[in-house]
Amino acid sequence: MKTAVVTGANGFVGRNLVKKLTEQGVFVYAVLRNREYSGFAGNSMVEPVYCEGAQLLQLPAMLAGKRANVFYHMLWQGAKGAGRADYNLQAENAKIACDALQVCAELGCDRMVMVGTITERLADKALAVKSTAQNLMYGLTKSYTHKLLNVLSAVKNVPLVWAQLSNIYGGDDDSGNLISYTIGNFGRGAVPAFGPCEDWYDFVHIDDVCAALYTLGAVENVEGEYFIGRCENKKLKDYILELSEIYNSPVNIGARPDDGLRYDKEWFDNSRLVEELGFHFQYTFEEGIRAEMKKGGN
Repeated sequence: MKTAVVTGANGFVGRNLVKKLTEQGVFVYAVLRNREYSGFAGNSMVEPVYCEGAQLLQLPAMLAGKRANVFYHMLWQGAKGAGRADYNLQAENAKIACDALQVCAELGCDRMVMVGTITERLADKALAVKSTAQNLMYGLTKSYTHKLLNVLSAVKNVPLVWAQLSNIYGGDDDSGNLISYTIGNFGRGAVPAFGPCEDWYDFVHIDDVCAALYTLGAVENVEGEYFIGRCENKKLKDYILELSEIYNSPVNIGARPDDGLRYDKEWFDNSRLVEELGFHFQYTFEEGIRAEMKKGGN
C-alpha cells in the first residue's frame, strides 16, 4: 500500500489512522469537511481534500485522475451523543457509505475498508426484545449499511473489508465514551455511576485500532469481516473495578438501572485478525490505561 484515501480524516479514529499510515510511508488523501482543520499542517505525506459527505460522488473529479490503493471510509455523522438517535442523520450515513464504495471503484482501489461497531450486534439483538432505546439507531444503521455494502461490493467487484470496532479508548479521545467518562469523573473528584455492569465487554487502545486498520489495508487479498478488539474476556464490572484500582478512586456500580441489553461473550472474537493475519496487540487494558496515565502526568 503506497497511497490511501481516508474519509472523515479529522474524526477521532480518522486522524489517528492518518498519522499511522503516514508513519508507515503511505501517502494519504485526507477527505475533510472542515476547512478550518489544521491537524495535518506540515505533513508532506498528507494532501487535504475538502468534500462534504453528501458530495462524495464528486471526489474522483476533485482528485483529478489520481489513484489510491486503499479507500478507508471513516466518515460517520452522529457517531456520538444525541446524533446516535437521529434517524435522518443515520440514514444519510448509509447512503454516503454506498457512495464511498462507488468512488472506491472509480478510483481503482484494491479494496474498501469500512469501520463498523460491536453495537451492530447489540442493535440486532435489541430488535428481538422490542427495545425503545433510541440511540440504537446508530448500531442498526451500521448493521444495515454492512449488508448494503456486501451487495454493492459484489456488484462493483470491489473487495470490502468490514472492520468491526470494539470500545475504543486512549489518545486524543473526544467521544465521551465510558472510559473517558470514568476517568473524567476521577479527575474532578466525582464518583462515576454505572448500571449492574454484568455485560461481557471489551476495550481496545486507539493505537492498536489504527495498527490493525493499517494491517487490513497493507496485507494482500484481505476481505470480509474482522473484529478489532483486545478480547480479554472480562465483564464490564471487572474493567471498571480495574480502573478504580489503577486510579485509586471509588466507583458506584449498580447505581443506575439495568437497560436489559447484554453483549454476548462470543461476539468478542479477534481470531481472524490474530490468527490469519498474525496481528499483535501492543496493549492489554491495564497497560493501555497506565500508558495514558503516564501521558497525562497522573
